This record gives sequence, C-alpha cells and structure tokens, in this order.
Amino acid sequence: MPLTIRCENCRAALKLPEQYLGQEVRCPSCSRTFVAKESQESPPPRPPVREPELPEEAPRQRRDDDYDRRRREDEDEDYPRPRRRNYEDRFIEPHRGTSVLTMGILSIVFFCFFPLAVGLGIGAIIMANNDLAKMRSGAMDRSGQGTTQAGLVCGVIGLVIEVLLLFFYCISALNH
Repeated sequence: MPLTIRCENCRAALKLPEQYLGQEVRCPSCSRTFVAKESQESPPPRPPVREPELPEEAPRQRRDDDYDRRRREDEDEDYPRPRRRNYEDRFIEPHRGTSVLTMGILSIVFFCFFPLAVGLGIGAIIMANNDLAKMRSGAMDRSGQGTTQAGLVCGVIGLVIEVLLLFFYCISALNH
C-alpha cells in the first residue's frame, strides 16, 4: 500500500510504496534527495457527516399570479411555443434555413419546368429576405443565417436561369 510522505525541503506530498522507506528518494518538485521516512503528521480527521435537516413544509397558499400564469398557459395550448429563447429571455422563432435552401436548389434543378422553377425561386428569395431581416432584429434564431443566405443565392441563380431560358426561347421563336 503506498504511503504519503512529505519532502523535507518543499513539503510536497509524495506517494511511495512501503519498500522505499529508509532509502534516498528524489523529490519531483524541487529535485532534492532525502531519506524517505514515515511522517509523524497524521492526516486531519474527516469532519462528521451530518444529515441535512429538512424544514417542515408549510401549506402553500395559492396566489393570484400563479392562477393567472396557469390560466394563460391553458389558453395558449393550441399554439406551439418556439423552441429557443434569446439572451433577453424572449421567445424567438426557429430558423427556416433548410427550407429556403431546398427551395433555392429545386429552382435550379427544375429549370426546364418554367412555372415551377420560377415559383420556387421567387418563394426562396422572399422567404430568405424576410428571415434575414428577422435574424438581424433578433426575432429569429441566427444559427441558420448561412443556410438562409445560401438559399437566397440559389433562388436568385434559379430565377436568372429561368429569365435567360425565356429570353432564348423568345428569340428562337421569332427566328422561325
């Protein structure tokens, strides 16, 4: 069983096996050598463990503000609550960055279906602008800001592709 001894120079605590008692050892803290002997100091006694006394609970009186709070919670059960709170302890909306990005990408992918692609591109642009404004004001979760901006860019690219396709279609229709 290891013993705890103290360095004679710096008083650092060292743990050594019993076989090193009476031999010279080197302190890792101050690098001084000394003869390891069992210290005469006994460790301080542990304080007694007391069970905490629990106070008797007084009957809780119903207060009007508790009643009002419960009544408001009951009235709001039909409406889902936002999932996050900001630093001012206000409720904030969760971001819709994934939806905006999906709409933007689909507006590029479905470029050959003109009405669908234009609708998806315009929808992604409108949603992204609204959400970015809410993020700047602190009313929406800012963790989806990059995804929302990427969706805005994809929506603009999809809309530009549709306008170019419509332009080339009109030119080719006039030439024939």
